Amino acid sequence: MRAFQLSLRTAIAVPFAALFVATVVLQAVTQHRQISQLIEQESVRVLEALTSNSRARLAQFLETPFLIQSTVADAISRHGLYQEGDLRPVYTHLRGVFSDLYAGQQQISLLSFGSRAGEYTGIRREPGEGFRLILKDATTSGMMNVYEDDTLRKVAAAFPNYDPRVRPWYAPVAGSGQSRWSPIYTTAGERGDITISAATPVVADGSLLGVMEADVRLDSLNRFLREEPLRGQGQIFIVDAQGLIVAHSEPGSVLGERRNAAGQRERLRISESTSAQIRTAESYLREVPATAGGSFHFQHLDARYFGRVTPYADPRGIDWRIVVLLPESELLGDTRSAGQGALLAAGAIAIIGLLLGLWVIQWAARPILRTAEAANRIARGDWDTDIVAPSPLRETTILVLAFNEMAHRLQRSFQQMQELLTHDSLTQLLTRRGLLEQVQWTEPKRAVLGLVGLNAFRAINDSVGYGGNVGFCAGSES
Repeated sequence: MRAFQLSLRTAIAVPFAALFVATVVLQAVTQHRQISQLIEQESVRVLEALTSNSRARLAQFLETPFLIQSTVADAISRHGLYQEGDLRPVYTHLRGVFSDLYAGQQQISLLSFGSRAGEYTGIRREPGEGFRLILKDATTSGMMNVYEDDTLRKVAAAFPNYDPRVRPWYAPVAGSGQSRWSPIYTTAGERGDITISAATPVVADGSLLGVMEADVRLDSLNRFLREEPLRGQGQIFIVDAQGLIVAHSEPGSVLGERRNAAGQRERLRISESTSAQIRTAESYLREVPATAGGSFHFQHLDARYFGRVTPYADPRGIDWRIVVLLPESELLGDTRSAGQGALLAAGAIAIIGLLLGLWVIQWAARPILRTAEAANRIARGDWDTDIVAPSPLRETTILVLAFNEMAHRLQRSFQQMQELLTHDSLTQLLTRRGLLEQVQWTEPKRAVLGLVGLNAFRAINDSVGYGGNVGFCAGSES
């Protein structure tokens, strides 16, 4: 059984192609790994910087209203501004400090005071940079009036049965006697803002006079997150311990269509967010410890996102988590796409190089293959085997020239041998083999064979030798 054999071109081309492909694949894998490692390292750095900056800004953002209302509470207590039945000194003071001192603190939407007798007054910021007075005391006949501006000229809306002492910002502070943040709640009044309040007890001579508070609306928290200078195309959102969204950097409200028993719209859960990326991140947040934070990443559509969770806790009543989501493109721009483009270009060049290399191998092997074919033709008796195609390669040129010279010499040697077999070297007459070759006619012919013998030729044979049988052949057609 004949052993399996490879052609010369295959023996050269296959290892060459395999080495070429292996080199390109190794380069692609190495480049992909390096880019992935670079993105992973950059994601940790950028997420850490963004999270730390957001957390520090949020602490300052919330601490300012907390300090302001504490300062106002201290002023009310120290200067004896509260007079039961008449809150004019209190709201006059609130109007002055809010419009003159704290107008630039855009996160504060309302400064208000609720008394132990159930009276209430506040100064509320309006979207047009104006202020409105809210008042309930002996002069309002038990109604909570919302005025058109910060004066008593005209009532815009009135609400009966309002008691600040049962509101979420008043009751916990009055009961504990400690400053704290309220839970997130819906304000009473015509606007029904979703807010969180920093509240402080107002105490004089050891007796509780009431509670001072400053409201921070959640939509101002949304603006705050959108204005994060390091955010770029990333997303930031804050969730509480119940998984409800406190604020987010996306357009729209944090309120959904679901309503509570009082008919008020409730905040969105993470799974109800209008952002597909935030909804996707929900399952990963469950795996991150609430008190320690951590990182994660996920794929959404054709983009990869990196996320980081950081707890934000305030012992005065806040237990939140800050979540930052950054697309991969935000970390290193178009590094991966540029790398993929470069890899595709390198692949195209590699394919061209591979095809060129295979063509060069075939071109270099062609003279060798022609030489082998010519040798096969010589073996079959075909002496017309000159290889005339020139080769620019020195080695194959030497091989072709040597083969042509060998073929010519072999042909001459064969012809000489043929001549010796068919003709007598002395007389140049046909030998017996030559005679038989001559009479191998394709058709029968008439012929006459004449044999001539020479007597006394022994002496010549003895002196010259028997180089061949001497004879004479003549034939003619009759």
